[in-house]
Amino acid sequence: MREKKPQYIILLISFVISLAIVGISIAYGDCMSQDMLLNRLLLPIFRLLCFITLGLVVGQIIESTGWTERLSVFARPLFSFSNLGNQCSAAFTAAFVSGVISNAMLLNFYQEQKISKMQLFLTNYMNQLPAFFLHLPTTFFIIIPLTGTAGVLYFTLTFAATLLRVICVLLFGHFYKPDFSDDAKKDPSEDTGEKQNDNNGKILKGNRVAHRGEDKSSGKENAVKKRKHC
Repeated sequence: MREKKPQYIILLISFVISLAIVGISIAYGDCMSQDMLLNRLLLPIFRLLCFITLGLVVGQIIESTGWTERLSVFARPLFSFSNLGNQCSAAFTAAFVSGVISNAMLLNFYQEQKISKMQLFLTNYMNQLPAFFLHLPTTFFIIIPLTGTAGVLYFTLTFAATLLRVICVLLFGHFYKPDFSDDAKKDPSEDTGEKQNDNNGKILKGNRVAHRGEDKSSGKENAVKKRKHC
């Protein structure tokens, strides 16, 4: 797969256009002064860059220390309650590190018939919770400096909606278990093995019946021969 090259030319053109707009506004406009440029544009941009850098550093520390993997241990009782199975729990654990890896695992499990389509959808809905925490360090430090209290309210409502969705999925999986939990926990190889054993049993029974029929026919022929000799 060919790697994408960084679009340095596009970034350079955008930067030059931005500088040109700012320069024209200062030179020919009365609404923008140097103090306004410093206090209303440069300082907020610098503060935003500092928060973005801090958020990226925090995210890397969390990922490198394995803190997210320790948190994912709490998923085991949740998936046991919802009857979604060990495969879905493993995908949920991977979602704390990468959503792409989690989706790839779910697709692989579904193609191998280890999970049903219902389990695939339900686990994908539940993966919104680790995705929220995965992107929280970056988005939090971008939105909060720009929006303040409104940003805190936004994150609170988003987290509440995500948590409510997870609770609904857990309850649905717990009470909907007769339709998919038993089949999902079976290994496809076990099913094929059971079918082969059944087929082998039927073949053995057929052979026994055939042998019995042959024995009976041979017995009748011997009896007829004895009568003729008599």
